[in-house]
Formats: sequence, C-alpha cells, structure tokens
Amino acid sequence: MMYHAGSQYDHLSAKQVDAPSSYPLKCAIADVSTLNQRWGGWGFNGKMYNAPGCRKWASNGYVIEHKIGSRWYVVTEGSTPRPVRSIPRKVLADLVAGLG
Repeated sequence: MMYHAGSQYDHLSAKQVDAPSSYPLKCAIADVSTLNQRWGGWGFNGKMYNAPGCRKWASNGYVIEHKIGSRWYVVTEGSTPRPVRSIPRKVLADLVAGLG
C-alpha cells in the first residue's frame, strides 16, 4: 500500500504519489479499515520520532488509499483527513482512529 500507489484520483502523476522507496517501514504506521478492507491509510508513526533514521520523515499527515483490483490508489493526503465524497464517512473515521 505504501510504495508505488497509483494515481487514479486527483490525476496526480505516479511520481507525485509514490512514497520514497527509502522511507523506512519502521517509521510508518498503516491501517486497513475493519469496515471495508479495500480502504487503507498510512502516515508517520509519532512513537518512532527518536528512532534512528525516522526523525527526517516526521510529519503529521495521512495518506488514504483505495484498493481497486490488486493495486492501491491514493485518494487523498494531508494533515487533516477531510471528508471526500468517494470515501465512506465511517471508513474514514475508522482509518483515522486506527492511525491515531
């Protein structure tokens, strides 16, 4: 989900939505919705701020993705997950709680 997400939403180029391949997985937290497993999200794991190699990746943002077929697509990203028409509200709340 984290690497090489597609860019179907918002017409972003793949280069704009791909997480750098050097982003250490230990520095991230990810969650797949318990309500609909075709929705997921990830962001920086604040508990890892002082871990070696993680501080440079520190942020307060989220990336929300939707799985279509076998590929994840970025739907929205930013500091505050905002309601997006294509994301069911309960799924977004579930993801935010899981990442929080």
